[in-house]
Amino acid sequence: MTTDTGSLLAKVVGPEHVLAEDRVPEEYGHDESLTAAARRPMYVVRPGTTAEVSEILAVAGARRVPVTARGSGTGLCGACVPATDGIVLSFERMDRVLEIDTDNHVAVVQPGVTLAELDRRTAESGLCYPVHPGESSASVGGTIATNAGGMHAVRHGVTRHHVLTSGLWLPEATAGVPRHDWLTLTGGAIGQGLPLAAGAAIACPDRPVLCLEADGSAMYTLSALWTHAREGLDITTVIFANGAYAVLGMEAQRLGAPGGPAQRALTDLTRPGLDFVALARGMGVPASRATTAEEFTARLREAFGEPGPHLVEAVVPALF
Repeated sequence: MTTDTGSLLAKVVGPEHVLAEDRVPEEYGHDESLTAAARRPMYVVRPGTTAEVSEILAVAGARRVPVTARGSGTGLCGACVPATDGIVLSFERMDRVLEIDTDNHVAVVQPGVTLAELDRRTAESGLCYPVHPGESSASVGGTIATNAGGMHAVRHGVTRHHVLTSGLWLPEATAGVPRHDWLTLTGGAIGQGLPLAAGAAIACPDRPVLCLEADGSAMYTLSALWTHAREGLDITTVIFANGAYAVLGMEAQRLGAPGGPAQRALTDLTRPGLDFVALARGMGVPASRATTAEEFTARLREAFGEPGPHLVEAVVPALF
């Protein structure tokens, strides 16, 4: 590696997993699209762990270098065609199936796992992953990024109908809890949780509903709380209040956008602050606030102990 960026990338993953300039094979410059022109990137980096992915993105963000994620390159839309001055983040080494949870029908996989391998592993448990865009060598990560469908979509839907989340905390946080149904959000459905909870409670009136919602997105559909109260729905809503529209900060970080006071001001929710306890009570929903883990446990237990709607505002720190 002769450049500073290349040297830093080599320190993260090892020099054998960094290809630079003329050493980059042609195949990394395109997918199977018939119309997207191929472009050779400056670097191809092949991480082996999630931690290495984070370090690579930190290097790229600090140097304003564009990053293009790549799975198997079987897509037809040009999604993994890179920038000529950028980095291809290839997930070919992150190809492990970490867990097949037969009780909850959940597979935990790394992004480079192919559909063929996932089919093989699920079949061992008498299960299957129904999404099949037509190419078994396609990676799970690539199908998530492109929301791949295929002929099976007519009956089983497309990728977004089967993906819980990619790398966030919910599967680990709910491991070992009583069996439950999880209604995942659709992409771009800001504030969907509150009205979605109402639909779930109406559809299954004999089952309590726990709604997890953030303060920023909750403001889009806050009127759903009035519906919770009017219909007497057995919904406990937890508002994670960090005083910021944090998801926008996360997306800005992923894009390598510069931070600073101006960016934070755009996503700040403290001028004026939002009082979800008062907002909920104003719409007829009993509400309380928790500022510690102990308080949160107590407030949640109280809410679960009574039928009907409740709201707990959980004050948490901002991550971005």
